[in-house]
Amino acid sequence: MGLLGPFEVRIDGELVTRFEYAKVRALLAYLVMESHRPQTRATLATLLWPDQPDRAARSSLSQALTTLRHALGDKTADRPVLLTGADTVQIDPEGAIEVDVAQFLSLLRTSDAHASDHRSWRTCTPCADRLRQALALYRGNFLAEFFLPDSTVFEEWTALHREHLRQRTLSAMERLAEWAQWRGLYSEAIEYVRRQVALEPLLEVNQRTLMRLLALNGEVTAVLTHYRQLERLLAQELGAAPEAATTALFDQIRHGNTTNLQPRQPPFAVPAPPTHFIGRFQETQAVCARLQDSHVRALTITGTGGIGKTRLALEVAHHLRFDFEDGVHFVDLAPLTDAALVVDAIAHALNVPEQLGQDRAEALRVHLQAKHLLLVIDNFEHVMPAASLIADLLAACPALKVLVTSREPLNLRAEQQVALESLSDAEAVQLFVERAQAVSVQFAATEDHAATYSEICRRLDGLPLSIELIAARARTLDPIEMLRQLDRPLQALTHGPSDAPQRHQTLRNALCWSYDLLQPEEQRVFRQLSVFAGGCTIEAAQVGTGESTPVLPTLEALHQASLLQPQVSAGETRFVMLETLREFAAEQLAEQGEAEAVRERHARYFARFAESVETEVYGAARATWIQRLDADHDNLRSAVAWCIEHAPVIGLQIAAALDRFYLQRGYIREGQTWLKMLLDRAHLAPPPLRAKALMISGILLYHSAQYAEATADLTDSLGILETLNSDQESIARIHNVLGNVALDQEQIDRAMEHYRLAIEIRRDLGNLFGVASVLNNLALCSHARGELDEAEVLFTESLNLYREIDDRWSAGSSLGNLASLALTRGDAQRARDLYEESLDIRRELGDLRGVGLALNGLGQVALQLHDPVTSRTHFVDALKVLVEVNDYVAVAESLVGLAAVAQTVDEPEQAAKLLGATMAISEDHHTPLSSDTRNKMTPMIEAVCAALGQVHYEAAWAKGCGLTLEQVINQALEHVS
Repeated sequence: MGLLGPFEVRIDGELVTRFEYAKVRALLAYLVMESHRPQTRATLATLLWPDQPDRAARSSLSQALTTLRHALGDKTADRPVLLTGADTVQIDPEGAIEVDVAQFLSLLRTSDAHASDHRSWRTCTPCADRLRQALALYRGNFLAEFFLPDSTVFEEWTALHREHLRQRTLSAMERLAEWAQWRGLYSEAIEYVRRQVALEPLLEVNQRTLMRLLALNGEVTAVLTHYRQLERLLAQELGAAPEAATTALFDQIRHGNTTNLQPRQPPFAVPAPPTHFIGRFQETQAVCARLQDSHVRALTITGTGGIGKTRLALEVAHHLRFDFEDGVHFVDLAPLTDAALVVDAIAHALNVPEQLGQDRAEALRVHLQAKHLLLVIDNFEHVMPAASLIADLLAACPALKVLVTSREPLNLRAEQQVALESLSDAEAVQLFVERAQAVSVQFAATEDHAATYSEICRRLDGLPLSIELIAARARTLDPIEMLRQLDRPLQALTHGPSDAPQRHQTLRNALCWSYDLLQPEEQRVFRQLSVFAGGCTIEAAQVGTGESTPVLPTLEALHQASLLQPQVSAGETRFVMLETLREFAAEQLAEQGEAEAVRERHARYFARFAESVETEVYGAARATWIQRLDADHDNLRSAVAWCIEHAPVIGLQIAAALDRFYLQRGYIREGQTWLKMLLDRAHLAPPPLRAKALMISGILLYHSAQYAEATADLTDSLGILETLNSDQESIARIHNVLGNVALDQEQIDRAMEHYRLAIEIRRDLGNLFGVASVLNNLALCSHARGELDEAEVLFTESLNLYREIDDRWSAGSSLGNLASLALTRGDAQRARDLYEESLDIRRELGDLRGVGLALNGLGQVALQLHDPVTSRTHFVDALKVLVEVNDYVAVAESLVGLAAVAQTVDEPEQAAKLLGATMAISEDHHTPLSSDTRNKMTPMIEAVCAALGQVHYEAAWAKGCGLTLEQVINQALEHVS
């Protein structure tokens, strides 16, 4: 029965037209809507025939009921719809009648009930599906075009339901429009908003939303037409013009400025699937549904190697990319050799930096505590001790969900499992055919070979990896020959471990078969490539395999056999091996007795690689070289891990060459760990190498604020170098870092002593970069002492040297220091020019942190120039960038700058909230405020407290302390707009 829109009744799909007159339809509609309780005959008679005498009205009711029974076929029905008594009438509440209003409201009630479980309407796909179903039922207003002019009570009853259902519909449309916008489904969002506008044409906020969506969808002409229509409508209906906000939006779109109309979308750091996904429809739907369930916190996809766990996880991640406010992030644990490194891998994937004095796991908990985020963690089975970390994160972070792939469950209380089985016969054959056709245009999916394809897949137990490896042979073998090859005895690993599952043994057989089909040189290279974690470049493969014959043709042959995959990273082609294949290849390497020799070649290659990159990361192309170190980070880890037990001196060469990488990428603790272990074992290390390793250890300890330990290692290194009377540059570097240690502890005289020693050595050596660096540090000392003229001379000299050696990255930093000094002097115009020059350089080089610092400086300049609007804009722009790079010291500077703006424009309550938020965020992230920030806050706190009074000040401060960083940013953006 349809009451939303024109009245409509269907029985078994056929439209019923036997109601004869309007009041019979009205009677049915009323009884259906009030079916939860019986209605008295007197009530119904008065409702529908209010002008008739009682007896006549009752007679009319009886006649209408008879007509209604006939129309509904009630007289012959096994279970009548109408339940009538001497004085009551009721529609059977348990009967088979389906009413669109009831279905509509049920869907909305379910969504309303679910709202307490989900974070927002825009991330909840199940609610969106329910709302879509509800709107599909809404064909129009309740009982549209249906009237009983002689029954005021009925008309009032109809109007009440009509308005209630209309408002529920508008709410559903608003929620769905938000959901569609979040996903970038602008065409769908436009349809929902168009329906809102049709129902409430004079509500301009919806008109503006429609204009914005049309612009985002590229329909600028439609925006212009719509605006003109709106002008005419408002003039006709209200004698008014569009609101100022509507006109401003129209002008913005008309002039082609749509950049700030784009809504925020959640982060999505998940690899693109390498191939078309085949099968697994039910499993995909099941995993998605569980992760959309608010009660499910952790889900592990289990199954044997090669079953397709990772591929399913990637597919699910892409399905759910918009279901989490803070996005979906992917962490691959396959390259790790130590469960202790899992926390660093997750932190790095989430871009969580190391904080001074803070445990890495605690930093993760703090970062994730308020996040609504899906963490996809791949290949967990070999780092099971790290399961406790996942349990701790889930306990501390209520909105976090984790999707894990592993060959065995993590055995957590919050964990649910999906055990992945083999592909069905149809799915396996489809996979085989598509992959075979991808490598051979001659391969035909004919009915003649259907049984053969099925048998090939059956013999491989429907394991995706096995099927893909065999399908790669379609370029040289026909299906019959492939099947025949499966019957041949394998020359190695014909049986898996007795306690391994049968599928594992079958996978091993398939891998062994594929390996056996390789040429001897291909087999040798394949197994020796197993030492590379995370892939390798052509150069690395050439050295690692230890032959002078060019290795590239063999790499290409292995790629053709689907045993290697080429990827481009940092401008270089790398060849990557699936982890299951790498394990198999490593077993072959050990069986051939080649493992130790290949491992040593691998370690020696990466020692040379690390040392060659060491000087490059200080040059103009540092970003590219850091990316290359990123690409080989797992290889470097693997090499050092092997060296600890077998060749600690080589390991020390690697670890001591990676200080800039450790510092820039946030691997400070990892570097400290490697160096300590290697220094304890490398007793035969040459003194120069030992001195270098101690120096790098001291540098890393300094950056962790472990000043005593840093001083000890740096002093030991200095002692060795002075005894050797060599490597003056390292001696200078040690003095420079010892100066930093002293300056951080406000021992300025001692700091300058070390800096002067460092600069004398570097000038003698002609190291212009080193001289510029120390000059910058000496300038900081002068600035701290208030010797501004001396500081300016030193900063300028440092800048000129950086320019002379074309180090634009460092020059950008020096320009910022000079701008800060100009600001201290009160020369705002010069400070602005210097900050803008610094900003241009940093944007060009992609130095996000530098961009944020320059914007902070420009915000301070605008404050001095009494331009609070520009100042607030700069601080908000800086805040967005600095949060992205997790620099919470500079974030605090942005927030205090915004508080200063609020104070300037007489918003003391907002200023107090921002100051409270600054302190809370600093404490939450274990990041101390800089002395400059503290000095700015103190007088502001006194002034704001005086303006508000102690009670109101404390209340506003407490509100600020309760805000999340995201809420602070959103409020700041609202103030800017």
